[in-house]
Amino acid sequence: MISILTGGVGAGKTRSLGGILSALQSLGVPAAGFVSERVFMDGALAGYDLVDAAGGRRLPFLRRAGGPGGDRVGPWRIDPAGLAAAAEMIAGADPSAILVIDELGPLELDGRGHWPALAAVLDQPGRRFLFVIRDSCLTDFTRMFAGRPVKIIPVRGTMDFEAIAREIAFDGREG
Repeated sequence: MISILTGGVGAGKTRSLGGILSALQSLGVPAAGFVSERVFMDGALAGYDLVDAAGGRRLPFLRRAGGPGGDRVGPWRIDPAGLAAAAEMIAGADPSAILVIDELGPLELDGRGHWPALAAVLDQPGRRFLFVIRDSCLTDFTRMFAGRPVKIIPVRGTMDFEAIAREIAFDGREG
């Protein structure tokens, strides 16, 4: 089952993801993958770090464009070491854990970024996924996921994180 947490820029997708992950932890449901958290320097947004959903390890991922590095996405440059670590987290995720990726976007729609690692595990039987996808990319991703069960979770002002976590974790299974 693929669960997609979606909303616009600044809608609170990552904050909501944190609430869902806390609820999953309270339910004793393991999560793997990563959350993308903002990094500020001198009060300004400087980039994003990947935070391991299972262990809390923090890795630089996106920084303002400029200087050497990997692919560019809008004003951001992808840290190649961060992208490689993300691929390792995806590939090494316990199949019984919910694989969390914050977030999938235009780069993945183009077959780059996290997509190569994700494509290798996407069709494993019984896998559960929780993806954060901006609403402007949602239609394209639902086409990419055609034939797979997908649940869309729009970010709203008030959300019952425990109920959402139960749906994601147990989707018809015992629990």
